[in-house]
Amino acid sequence: MDIINDLPRHTRAMYRTYYQKCYPHETIYRMLTRNRPTESGERRRIGIQYRSHDVFVPESHPRATPAQFRHTTLLALVQSLHMGLFDARPAELSNPLYAAPHLEEKELVLDIDITDYERFCACRGEKRLCQFCWLHIEGAYLLLDHFLCETMGYPRTNLLWVFSGGKGVHCLVNAPLAMRLSPRERTGLYSMLHIGREDDTKLRDYLLAHRRDSPDFMARVLAHFYERVIRERAPFSLELFERFCLEKVAALYPALHTGLREAWLDGRESKRARLVTSTELVGLSESERKWTILQRMETALPPSVEIRPSVFLAFRLLYPMVDAGPLRMNHLIKLPFSIHPATGNVALPIEGESLLRTDVTRDFLSYRLASAPEARGVLEKSVALLEKWVAQY
Repeated sequence: MDIINDLPRHTRAMYRTYYQKCYPHETIYRMLTRNRPTESGERRRIGIQYRSHDVFVPESHPRATPAQFRHTTLLALVQSLHMGLFDARPAELSNPLYAAPHLEEKELVLDIDITDYERFCACRGEKRLCQFCWLHIEGAYLLLDHFLCETMGYPRTNLLWVFSGGKGVHCLVNAPLAMRLSPRERTGLYSMLHIGREDDTKLRDYLLAHRRDSPDFMARVLAHFYERVIRERAPFSLELFERFCLEKVAALYPALHTGLREAWLDGRESKRARLVTSTELVGLSESERKWTILQRMETALPPSVEIRPSVFLAFRLLYPMVDAGPLRMNHLIKLPFSIHPATGNVALPIEGESLLRTDVTRDFLSYRLASAPEARGVLEKSVALLEKWVAQY
C-alpha cells in the first residue's frame, strides 16, 4: 500500500514514472558506495521521505547491489531520498535504535538556504525564492568557490553543486582531505566561514584580508554585483533595500550618512559633498544613479576608512549564509535527483558557473516534465555531471 496514497492518482503515477524511468539509480548507488565496487551500499544511511516533513530511515531494507537499491527505493511511493553521508559499523545496521554510528569519512556538505538571508522582495518571510533573491545564491557560489578552491585547496572537480529543488543549493565536496575532516575540524571550518547578519566586524576583517591577498577576486565580485544586482535587478526600487543600505551606512559610516540620504532623496549631489555632476547620471537607472552617487561620495572619506561603503554593502549582500546542520557527521542531506516534496522540482546537479546565469522562474525541472522528450537533454547533462563527480572518489 502506498504511504502517500492520499495523493491524486495522476500525481502518484507521475511520481512512479519519474523514479522508475528517470531516476539514475546506478549512478546514485555509485555515490552511496563512494565509487568502490566492493563496498556495500548498506554502509550508507538512507532516508526515504514519503510526505513533507516526514523522513523514514529503512536501515533494514536491502541495498547491497544496484538492483537491491532500486528495489528498496521503489517499495513505496517516494517523494524524496536523503542520504546520511556517513559509514556505520555493520553490526549497528541491524539495530534500529542506534544513535551514534561509527563515523569514518563524510563528504563536506555546504547548504545554502535562502531563508537565512536578509531579503527585500515579496519572498521576505516566505519559504520560497525568486529571481531577485537568487542574487544571494550567486554570491554564495562566487565566494564559496573561492573559499573551497583557493583557501582550502580542494580541486573544482571535487565540487558538486546541486539545486535543492526548493529554496537553495547544496555544495558537496568529495576531495580526500575534505572527506577525512573530523567533527572538530568541521566545526572549526564553520566558525571560520560563518559571518552572521550583524557580524560586521568579522566581515570587515574578511574584506581587509582579501583586499590584501586576493584583489582580482574582489574585483570580480564587485563587477558581478554591479552588473547582476544593481543594473539588472534594480534593487533601489525596493524600499526595504534602500533602508537596509542607509542603516548600514549610518551604523558604520556616520559621517557619510546624512549627505548620502539627501543625495538619494534629491536625485543629485549632496550639498555636503558635491562630487557627482549631473552629466555623470544621465541615462542611468535609479539604482545605477544611487550606486554611482554612493561611490563618488565615499571618495571623500578619510584614508583611515579602509573598506569603502559600496564594497562592504556588496559583500554583505552576497556573503554566503551556510547552514551549520549539514556539516555534522550524522546529518541527512537530499540526494541528487530527488523530488522536492513542496515544489515538485528535481534536485539537479548543475554547473557552478551556470548558477550565475540561472533564471529560477524558468530553468528548473519539475518531475512532471522529467519524462518528456524535451527534458532528456537536461537530465542527461545533470547525470553526466554527477558521474564525473563520483569518479573523483
